[in-house]
Formats: sequence, structure tokens, C-alpha cells
Amino acid sequence: MAPRCRAPLPSSSSSSSSSSVVTEERDEEEVWKPSMAKKSLEKKKKTRAKKGAPVTVAALHAAVEAAAATRIPWTKVEAVQMLKAAEVLVSEKESEMTKVMRSFDQDITTLREILALLRDGMRQSFNW
Repeated sequence: MAPRCRAPLPSSSSSSSSSSVVTEERDEEEVWKPSMAKKSLEKKKKTRAKKGAPVTVAALHAAVEAAAATRIPWTKVEAVQMLKAAEVLVSEKESEMTKVMRSFDQDITTLREILALLRDGMRQSFNW
């Protein structure tokens, strides 16, 4: 009998609706549930918290898509936790984008000043 390998959990890249995983040692089937996604997400959160990085959008998206693919309803607690995680990510992205926009505004202002100086220099040099 050939050794069995553990199948990966459903992810955003796989569109199959398979929701079972075979374990090597016990030859029994585990049904994938949203709570498994939550545990996986919490484990990633803890790992990232240790590293100082927040949960990524991709990790949250993968957990949501994996749970949706299995069509197993989430408990209210799981849904609330995922919603809170999504709200935190949206807030973080908004603040990140605000910083980026400020930086772009400063760059644009600087470029406009340079352009104005170049125009003035051209006018003076060539009597435009």
C-alpha cells in the first residue's frame, strides 16, 4: 500500500468544491469546516503578530473563499470575527493609501515647481 499524502486545504486559487482531506496515519476522513479556516487564520495572525505584520488581505480572502467553496455555513461568532478582521484590513489599507496619496501630492507639487522654474529659465534664456 502506497503512503498517502495530505491534500492541501481549498484555497482561492483552486476552484474545486472538494472538502475532504485524508490523513496518513489514521486513514479517516476529515471534513473541512469554516472553523478550520478560522484556526488557520488565527495561527497566521499569531505568527504575523510575533513578526509585527498584520493579517494580509490575501490570507483573509483565501479563508473566506475556501469556506464559501464548501458551502458550510459559518457560525455567527466566526462570521463576526471575519467581518472584524476585514474591517481592520480596510482601515489599515485606507490609512496606507492616504499616506501614499500625500506622498504623491508632495511629488506632484515638487514637479510643478521644477516645471515652473524650467519655464522661467527658458523664457529668460530665449526671450519667450
